[in-house]
Amino acid sequence: MSSDSDYLNILNSLISSGIQVDKNLRQPSYYSSVNFDELKSECTCIITDLLTNQRVAYWLSQRIAWYYSSKYFQEIITDLSLSLNQSDETINQKSNAKCFNREHLVKYLRNTISDIIKEWLNERSNLQNQNIKSLLFSFNRYDKSSSNNVTFYEYCIKNKRRTMEDRTSIYENIDLFNNCFLSDSTSEDISKKQSSLFAIFDGHCGTDCVQYVSTHLPIEIIQHPEFKNKIDSNLDSIFKETFDSVNSKFSTKAKKENLKSGCTSCIAILTKSSGVFTKLNVAWCGDSQIGLVKNGQLNFLSEIHKPEIESEKLRIEKSGGSVSNECGTWRVNGSLSVSRSFGDIDYHCVISEPEIKQFDLDGREDYCILGCDGFWESVNLQDLTRIIYENRNSQNMAEFLVKYAKDNGSTDNISVIFVLLKENFDQISSPLFF
Repeated sequence: MSSDSDYLNILNSLISSGIQVDKNLRQPSYYSSVNFDELKSECTCIITDLLTNQRVAYWLSQRIAWYYSSKYFQEIITDLSLSLNQSDETINQKSNAKCFNREHLVKYLRNTISDIIKEWLNERSNLQNQNIKSLLFSFNRYDKSSSNNVTFYEYCIKNKRRTMEDRTSIYENIDLFNNCFLSDSTSEDISKKQSSLFAIFDGHCGTDCVQYVSTHLPIEIIQHPEFKNKIDSNLDSIFKETFDSVNSKFSTKAKKENLKSGCTSCIAILTKSSGVFTKLNVAWCGDSQIGLVKNGQLNFLSEIHKPEIESEKLRIEKSGGSVSNECGTWRVNGSLSVSRSFGDIDYHCVISEPEIKQFDLDGREDYCILGCDGFWESVNLQDLTRIIYENRNSQNMAEFLVKYAKDNGSTDNISVIFVLLKENFDQISSPLFF
């Protein structure tokens, strides 16, 4: 575990030397344009990625990215507008909407990373509100006075695939994010309860769609104006609205840039109050799944969207598509193996509408697992809870599970998020048949 001085040393090193780019390293190619409405989310995720790639902890990278993207948003727009060449900047004459070149945005943020870190450290030193300072500018991952901290593990591997098309997104403290840098916020406002978002995105036919959806969908959900009011009831309307909104925006971009990729997703939002998990909201689209272990027994909270499912097959055929068995795999229009996804603009019968469920938690839940199909299709479900119980002292449970799936023969990208719903691993239930 890194200390305050370790983090300061890393940040000061980045201030003095910036981010050194390996010119021989092939940079990923994503969608080329970013419009005004997308800019803040893009900046947040790009800064987070730049810092985590330089050994800055993910949660600390997020705090720095949130701060800079929120406080200096107008300055970013001004700087980009001044520095962009005519070929890098386009104006939509009908809507007068400004679009920025994404590659240029990445270079701009990479070149200004020293200033970004300096601003955060200066704000940290000068901030008078100690409550906000202890939460938003702390080198501690957790608020030590809160009982609402969440223990989770995340791990991903490219495995034997040529490219990595999985993404994960974690917002450990949604309330902290949404109160970020508001002068009238207090630690009491933020720490009464804690909601956390965990998401896995599994791309196919390229990385454009999975990069876009993993960047924008979580932020659209947690910054929805009704999110705070509905977190204690249900998030159905918010999930439906944001899934549709993000898919529509990407599809518009995909048509302009001839992007053919798609992605599936599964999202879990957990709420914890007074040290007890009280609510779980889940939404999914495609074949990524969420499993909940309660009293040592695994139950799937999500059902995969595959074309061989009768209700999905009927919907696809009613929409003018076809479902056929191609060499042992059921596919839409002879190609796509999922019946719901984001993107995939050539498949009009494939929809992004999520299925949604809510669960009241009663304290008997042990842990929650989010995984892509590369994980779930390669593990022995009957043995899974036993193996986790026997290896509950693993340093990173998600890493252990990813390696377990790989050893079981998975050649696909593998991504896992493991969320502990007990105070510690000693409290999880032993499997029913152990």
